[in-house]
Amino acid sequence: MIRASYFNLIILALRTLYLEKHIEKRELDAIDPVSHPSRDFPYGKACRPNVYMAVKFKVTDIKIILLQLLICLVTFYGVYYAVGSICFETFRLDTFDVLIPFDFKTEPSWLSKRYLVNLVSTEVTFFTCGLLFAGVVKEWVWDYAITITLVHIAVTSAVMAEFPCVWHWWLAVGCGLLIMICSGQLLAHFAFEDNTVHPLLEDF
Repeated sequence: MIRASYFNLIILALRTLYLEKHIEKRELDAIDPVSHPSRDFPYGKACRPNVYMAVKFKVTDIKIILLQLLICLVTFYGVYYAVGSICFETFRLDTFDVLIPFDFKTEPSWLSKRYLVNLVSTEVTFFTCGLLFAGVVKEWVWDYAITITLVHIAVTSAVMAEFPCVWHWWLAVGCGLLIMICSGQLLAHFAFEDNTVHPLLEDF
């Protein structure tokens, strides 16, 4: 199974379009070389299987990435609610807030139990998910961590009907993202070092 990050897939897609464009020019030259001169892609139809192979691998990689992204997203919010439930019981709050992953309106105060629950839940969730993501995406933890965080920001804005503009929330999320990347990459490095697979775009 080929593993590729989103950035490599974008490069692969652009390269596939480049190949298709120049192959079409070459095929027109074969029909009428006077009306359709083209000398920048001399390989002709022989390279069309390479284009099909590139498209096939690109589609396959996209399906794999979307599945892994869904798994990571479900894992992220599942862990968030699980950790949040434990923190609510630990701090003995009266009611469980179902919006705990998206709450950025609680005023920051070390004397506020609700704020401490939100903060601890966020950091523990990001740390735990970094370790769990390593088992799903191996060396691409940093890639998926950034993507999941961006999705979380978008979902938070949609759920709260307001874009978060408070510094303490961004600080918590930023620190959490850094923790997620570090914990996941370290685990992937030591646990899956022998199984690391890097995509080679030159093969296409």
